[in-house]
Amino acid sequence: MNGRRRYPKQDWYDFGKQLLKYRGGDEQRKFLEVCLSREAFLDYMDEHLSMEGIEGDSALGSFDHAFTEMEFVEPPFDTTQRLVWEAFTPVFGSGEEENYADGCFWGVVVREMIERNLIETTWLAANASDTHEDAGIANIENALDAEDDSSEKAVDDCVRRVLRSMCNPAPRGARIVFNDFSLGKSWWRWCWASRMAGILDIDRDDILQHILTGRNYATIAAKMHSGRSYLSPENVFGGLILFLNGRKKSPLSSKRIGKIIDELAYQSAWRAIELHSPEENREEIERLHRALPDM
Repeated sequence: MNGRRRYPKQDWYDFGKQLLKYRGGDEQRKFLEVCLSREAFLDYMDEHLSMEGIEGDSALGSFDHAFTEMEFVEPPFDTTQRLVWEAFTPVFGSGEEENYADGCFWGVVVREMIERNLIETTWLAANASDTHEDAGIANIENALDAEDDSSEKAVDDCVRRVLRSMCNPAPRGARIVFNDFSLGKSWWRWCWASRMAGILDIDRDDILQHILTGRNYATIAAKMHSGRSYLSPENVFGGLILFLNGRKKSPLSSKRIGKIIDELAYQSAWRAIELHSPEENREEIERLHRALPDM
C-alpha cells in the first residue's frame, strides 16, 4: 500500500448502511439537505465520519484538477480520464493496485475533492444520463419536493445516487468501484488497458477507445470480480482482449460477451487455461463464440 488515507472499512460501510436503513426517512432527507451546501456537507461528514486519528498521506495527493459537473459524472477519455490515471498510477507488483479497488480510499478522495473545491457537493446527486447544468441540484430538490407515494422512493433513490458518487458500497457492494463510481471506472479502464498493452501487441489507447469502452467495459467489469468469472489471469484476459480486438468491425452484444466469459469459467474448472498463451486462449474464445447459439 502507498500510505494514503482511507476510511476504516467498517465505519465506511456502516455510514452508508445507516443512511439506507429508513427509506425516505428523516435522516435521508437531512443528508440530501446538507448536500446542497459544501459547508453543511463537510460538517455532517465530520460529525458522522471524523477523519481524526486516520493516519496517512492525503488520498488525493497533488491532484488539483477542477471538474465541471458533467465531467465528474462521466469523465471524458481525454483529458480527464488521462489526468486521473496519471495522478494515481501505481507501481505494479508493489500491491498498490489493491488500494484502487477499495471504496474506503476513493471515499476519502471525494471528500478531499470537496474540501479543495474541485467538485461541488450537489454534483454527487447527478446521473450519467443527465445532460443539463445543475442536474444535481435539480435531482436533490425534486426528491425532497416529491409527494405522496413517490416521495420515499425518490428520496431513497437520490441518496443511493449520492452514495455511489462517493464510492460507498452500501447501494451495491464492493464492486461499486468498477461499475458505478465514475473515477474508479475511469481508473480501472486505464489500469486494465495498460496491463494488457504490456503483454499484447496492441496500443493502450486503442484498447481504451475501441475495446474496453461502453458496454464492453460494463460487461467485463461486472464479470471481472464475480463468482462466475475467470478473467484475472493475464493470459485469459489477454485472450479476451485479442478476441474483442478482432471483432471491432462487427461488435458483439454485451449479452453474448457475458455468456462467453461465463463459458470461460466453466472451461477453467477442468482445463488450466491460465497456462495457455493469450493467442491460444483467443482461439479457444473464438471456438466458444462459434458454439454458442444466436442471441
